Amino acid sequence: MGLVKILPKQKNLDKITELLSGGKELSNTEIREALDVSSRTTFRYLDILQKEGKVIQIGKIGQGVTYRLR
Repeated sequence: MGLVKILPKQKNLDKITELLSGGKELSNTEIREALDVSSRTTFRYLDILQKEGKVIQIGKIGQGVTYRLR
């Protein structure tokens, strides 16, 4: 049962890197809408990708924050 939960998560992490490919910068909202998940889930996914060194956050806080590939 644990493997079943891991697969959609990894699929969404891969989708985020795909969305950000080509030098694109996207907001949490844009990523959330593309994945059809909650804002909090999107934040957790982006946090994972930041800790893995794949994504960086542009801006400090609020609506002006975007993310791009490292």
